[in-house]
Formats: sequence, C-alpha cells, structure tokens
Amino acid sequence: MKTVWLPRAIQDLETIRDYIKQENPQAASKVARAIINTVSLIEEHPYIGQASELDEIFEKQVAGLPYLIPYRVVEDRLEILRVFHEAQQRPKEWN
Repeated sequence: MKTVWLPRAIQDLETIRDYIKQENPQAASKVARAIINTVSLIEEHPYIGQASELDEIFEKQVAGLPYLIPYRVVEDRLEILRVFHEAQQRPKEWN
C-alpha cells in the first residue's frame, strides 16, 4: 500500500516538531518519530483506527501522546489527512 501525506498533514507534523523543539529538541524528535511510527502501523493494518463521524475516514491515536491521525484508504493508497492535537477544535472536515 502506498502512503501519501497530504500537504496539511506534512505542515501539521512540521509545526508540531518546531513548536516542541523550542523547549526541548530531543522531545521534538521523539514525538515526530512516534507519529511516523504510528503511520507505519497504519500502513501495516489500515483499518486499525476508529471510524470517524465522517464517511470513509478513520482516526488513529498516537500511543501515549495527545495526537490524532485522521486518514482514509482509497483503493491501494493510504492518505494521511492531518496530524491533529486533541486540544484543538476539530474541523468540520479533515480534507
């Protein structure tokens, strides 16, 4: 299965890493790695996430961290839509 990070997801990951890096560069690296590892887990088990309120979109929690990864499976492609901090207000749609 091919994984595609949508531009907003890439931007989210960079923003999270940059924000944490200001206080703790090591923690920023660990958080980014945990997010990437979660995406790898989703690649191996595409339906591991919870079904969301929106059709065809799943959500996977990053273990031990307050981040959520909304994604969808389109044919043989896994699309990472966002990397979202749980304290933020959810958008009406993930795209």
